[in-house]
Amino acid sequence: MLISLIAMVLILVLIGLSLKPMGLYMAAVFSESRLDRAFFPIENIVYRLAGIKRQQQTWKQFLISMLLFNMVILLFVYLIFRLQGVLPLNPLHITGMDPALA
Repeated sequence: MLISLIAMVLILVLIGLSLKPMGLYMAAVFSESRLDRAFFPIENIVYRLAGIKRQQQTWKQFLISMLLFNMVILLFVYLIFRLQGVLPLNPLHITGMDPALA
């Protein structure tokens, strides 16, 4: 009990100490200031592979992108629920859900 309490307090203290540096880092990254030199080359490679252009979207383009992304995620989660019985890392051997439940 005491060890759990000490662990929780330690985690909260570490989170509290990291708030200011992480907030400053995130503000710099989201302000388009290119301060994130470590991940900028990786970001360019991912954008190039995905065919993403660095331009502002109109609200219609953003709406279509958001709906398409949400449909893909919905299909992915549905397939996980349906195929749960045959997927690995299922130690309880739970069968897949019925279509009405998934």
